Amino acid sequence: MPDRASSGTSLFASPLASARTQNKVLDVANWFAATKAGGEGAGRRPQPFNCAFVSIKNGTGDYLRGGDVVEFTDFALSDSLDADYLWFHGGIPDLTHVGWGIVRQLTAPNEFEDAHVVGPCVAFVNVTNANHKYAVLKSGQKVLQSAASGPVRILYKPTGTGELSCAVLIGFPGSAVYIGKTDAAINKGSSGIVSRYEGGTEADTTLNETVRNRFANVAINKWVAYIDIDGTFYMIAAEC
Repeated sequence: MPDRASSGTSLFASPLASARTQNKVLDVANWFAATKAGGEGAGRRPQPFNCAFVSIKNGTGDYLRGGDVVEFTDFALSDSLDADYLWFHGGIPDLTHVGWGIVRQLTAPNEFEDAHVVGPCVAFVNVTNANHKYAVLKSGQKVLQSAASGPVRILYKPTGTGELSCAVLIGFPGSAVYIGKTDAAINKGSSGIVSRYEGGTEADTTLNETVRNRFANVAINKWVAYIDIDGTFYMIAAEC
């Protein structure tokens, strides 16, 4: 069972860490004493595992609000993975990691909190188009961005645009087909940068994504369609 933070980093930000973080660490210590040390209650979990949440340590350097999004940059405990104690370092998204979640409550720097990873929850979404029904992560942003398609389905949002508190569904297998234009030529068998455009309005979203081309050579500034397969974008059609 994990007994210290990875890479020599203390679980506590300081000797005066919040009661919430101390309680989480004490919970692990009690479980260790009961199970690994053969104490009373050996072999039993302190509580059933909730697959909708994991714990994150706020590594953004700033406060996180309930509803902000973080990317999981590393496992936060030094020992092997345990299903009842999935603790991760949470950083500002840069789209280089697979896992991410929506923070449940206000969290100070270096403190621990739960993060939603599946199911319905409340999240902040920067709504750029009132007709958008989905949301995506954006590099450098702690707030989801509305989109015509993506990994997060918007269940409810207030009227208007801008940063709004919305009800969302994580893990919904929604539409994941995107359109964009090549920033440079992408030859067959290579990857290149594509600027994503909005469906319908065909406006530039300012999102730039690396797309793999397994078909014919595609010149610069050509329209392409692409999909997300296991975290990698693949081109499926292109303008001649």
